[in-house]
Amino acid sequence: MIRGLGTVNGKDEEALLMHSVLAVRPDGHILGMLDNQVWARPPEEFGKAKDRKSRPIEEKESSKWLRGMVRAAALRDRFSPGTRLLHVCDREADIHEAFQQVIDLGDDAIIITDRYSGRCLADPESIAHSTLARNVGKGKLPGRGVLELPLREG
Repeated sequence: MIRGLGTVNGKDEEALLMHSVLAVRPDGHILGMLDNQVWARPPEEFGKAKDRKSRPIEEKESSKWLRGMVRAAALRDRFSPGTRLLHVCDREADIHEAFQQVIDLGDDAIIITDRYSGRCLADPESIAHSTLARNVGKGKLPGRGVLELPLREG
């Protein structure tokens, strides 16, 4: 057993965490790894999740999505500037900064959300999933489109 690693889901669970970015062609052929980030959560940080909303994005683990997107885009720009990237992310990337990063890079994304999170929009009566469902049902998102989700204040 290796000692001195960071914590994972419990204070006594020790491990390293890894976030990889793979390049995959539309036909499913894996081209290779574009980025790999490995880190350990310091044991003294365990239980401090309640403070996460007050920290800047650069200090959060979810910033790994932003770094991965930027690094993938840099490699694309260097070696294949005509290629359009589709970032496929899990629900940890369901953050305003990731949506903005995709827009800033001129890329596309599929970002899985937690349908039970009830992400509120600027209008407190409006929930993202119901807004999306209404727009798709009215044909407002024909396969590819942009759904404006204004950042909620506070």
